[in-house]
Amino acid sequence: MKILAFDSLDSTSSFATRQLDSKAEALPFAVVARTQTAGRGRSGKSWESPLGGLYFTLVLPPEQHPDASHRGALPLWVAAQTAAFIHQTFGIRVTIKWPNDLLFAGRKLAGILCESRLHGNEWGPVLIGIGINLHEAPQVEEQESISIDGIIGPADRDALKIGTELCHFLKARLMEKNWLKTYESFALEAGQLWRSDSGQIRQLKAVTEDGAMLLQGLGDQSPESINTVSHGFRWIYQLHEGMPLLVADIGNSLVKIAFYENARSSEAKILKIDIRDTDPSTKLDEFILSLSLPKPWILHGITVASRPWDKLAELLAPHQIHLVALPKRSLRADFSQYHFAQLGIDRVALSEAARHQYRNAPVLVVSAGTCITIEALSASGQYLGGYILPGLQTKLNSLHLRTDRLPLLKIYEEKLEAKENLTLFGHDTRSAMLSGLIHESVALIEYLLRQMTKLGETPRVLFTGGDGEIMSRYIDGEFRSDLVLEGVRLLTLGGQV
Repeated sequence: MKILAFDSLDSTSSFATRQLDSKAEALPFAVVARTQTAGRGRSGKSWESPLGGLYFTLVLPPEQHPDASHRGALPLWVAAQTAAFIHQTFGIRVTIKWPNDLLFAGRKLAGILCESRLHGNEWGPVLIGIGINLHEAPQVEEQESISIDGIIGPADRDALKIGTELCHFLKARLMEKNWLKTYESFALEAGQLWRSDSGQIRQLKAVTEDGAMLLQGLGDQSPESINTVSHGFRWIYQLHEGMPLLVADIGNSLVKIAFYENARSSEAKILKIDIRDTDPSTKLDEFILSLSLPKPWILHGITVASRPWDKLAELLAPHQIHLVALPKRSLRADFSQYHFAQLGIDRVALSEAARHQYRNAPVLVVSAGTCITIEALSASGQYLGGYILPGLQTKLNSLHLRTDRLPLLKIYEEKLEAKENLTLFGHDTRSAMLSGLIHESVALIEYLLRQMTKLGETPRVLFTGGDGEIMSRYIDGEFRSDLVLEGVRLLTLGGQV
């Protein structure tokens, strides 16, 4: 395939059209430019194309259409493959907003424009136009924009080289049979809210195989099918104004809910309830009534247990709040060295929150509760793996249950010595149990710190979970009680700058 590369053009799509009209190039071919003087967007709008971006048009013959049975789905196919290319090339997960925008943290990173020609009643060549913000983020109507540099930092990224790589990537994916799964792995999930120019709120129900988007009112049973890009609806978290966000971490018994008055701010009002209480609705009702929240609304949740999820949904129903399950996905961290299907979504949320807090530093994330989980991330964002261990109280319970004489100690009822006063050995049964428990936990984390340092990665340590504060007394690090919830917020928004 011939690739025509230019420092500047009026428009890669216009240039490609002229080549078609004059039959100057054999199909397929591609046009790449570093800047455009008259870029074209959807509905004939101009597209600001400053130096610092990638502007690209691929021209395919009609027989190479990736899905001839669903030609209306072409923008979805292009969005899916471009998102996969960005993930492979730059290590970040973008969000596809139907049908032709690629977002990061609700900000526009790339746009897509697909055009097909008709020769009488027959389909003619297909023009696929893609613009990606590499170094600069031009202003975009009614939303914010961002560049690759703005997400992962400045670097020497040549638009013409990347455009050539993108061309070969798309060509190699033309015959992919399961491209819709690729699309779904990057697209906004069902349940997300959209707002029209007139202020109407709709919920995303699905995207069909032929490329239509189905929106419905919250609680309505009849979805509306949208086939045109001029529909006037936007995802609520790509709007300029700050929108509220509700997220939840739903455990087997404890439910933690965070309310963010502005979804882009990490400041939250947090509620913790035990779903097994006789009347958990009292605290939940008081919490929800204290919020400045439109009704109806949704709550994005993660869980590994179905019964607490169903119970919470039941408690939220009188408040016109609908639960939406958040899918497991990566944002900045690279989980390729782990069996991702077996990694709990709470551990993914922890890792992404840690990666966001320490952008270019290695991190150990210690979540201490019923279990202690430890997640290790390199400075480059590689998820190195982790540990799953019995929690502090779980160990104390086991010592009592598995022996005749050892007492049942409650970790929060014990006056644990400060780090500087912690003795090397215990001097009675109680202190021997507690000293052994703390020294064992400290020794493990210190061992991991030494081993990672030998590998050239001297990590920060982040603690969270019910017993995380206790462990943070003995090891230098930071304790954050809301780390999972912060990760859920990031997963909902598709990242944060």
